[in-house]
Amino acid sequence: MSFIKGVAALIFAGVVLYYGLGYLDRCSGFKGFLASLVLFPLVLYSAAYIAEKLTLGKLGSFGHTVVMVLVLMCFGAIYMTKHEKREIASLQTAARALGLNYHNEFKLNPALAKNPALQRGFMPMVKDVLAGSYRDIETIIFKYEYEKLSSDYPDHYFRTAVVFFDPQVNLPEFYLKPQSLGGRIFKKKDIDFEEDPKFSKRYCLTGEDSKAIRNVFAVQQRQALVESKNKWAIGSAEGYVVIYADDKMDEQIKPTAKEIGAYLEQTWLLYDVLSSPVRMSR
Repeated sequence: MSFIKGVAALIFAGVVLYYGLGYLDRCSGFKGFLASLVLFPLVLYSAAYIAEKLTLGKLGSFGHTVVMVLVLMCFGAIYMTKHEKREIASLQTAARALGLNYHNEFKLNPALAKNPALQRGFMPMVKDVLAGSYRDIETIIFKYEYEKLSSDYPDHYFRTAVVFFDPQVNLPEFYLKPQSLGGRIFKKKDIDFEEDPKFSKRYCLTGEDSKAIRNVFAVQQRQALVESKNKWAIGSAEGYVVIYADDKMDEQIKPTAKEIGAYLEQTWLLYDVLSSPVRMSR
């Protein structure tokens, strides 16, 4: 009987948690804080109660703890399912508002996949793609995740990448990223601008055709990058220009039309200013 009570309590707690998270999403400010204070201890108490009933009180403290952890893992799976569904719904709404299409699965063009800005670390992942046309230019927005080794443990990095492709704009191949301490010390292929030490201190710029790249990164272009509140990574290759904020480990944008739209406009302005020398030369 005790075991049946435990199973029933597990199902009931799962349902309450699922819909409770939905209520929590609608709360904001102090109200949301209070709801979290109530929900968190309730989850722990429920897990302890369910573990006690499922073990029939016969597995000792260690067995009770193991079952409690398993119950909490079930609760975690419920949370992740709810979170993923909520985020997908939010991205679909944002896509419609921006005139784009949402893709849960999306395979990058091989030429785009080789872009230098997408060669970070290991175990790269592309997901939650919005694709279509923005300002009459082919545009793709997606979450770009990768891992890098830090000491003995991998660090997980999150980026929101924006891709622009205009066959009429032929930018040279280059890779721009925030300057690191190691990059300042061991400069090899970095294209420096002696007349603009602020830019060279802030960014590392590499590429084979340094003359063509310097023509793209004229005074106006360097100024836009230096004055931006964000530090950016920009890769240009095969006609694709990939841009993303690249300052912190987690640079994800909230999946709302307002946040994505503002970020998209920021990246568009950078793309527009970088491609203007090429358009003017046509």
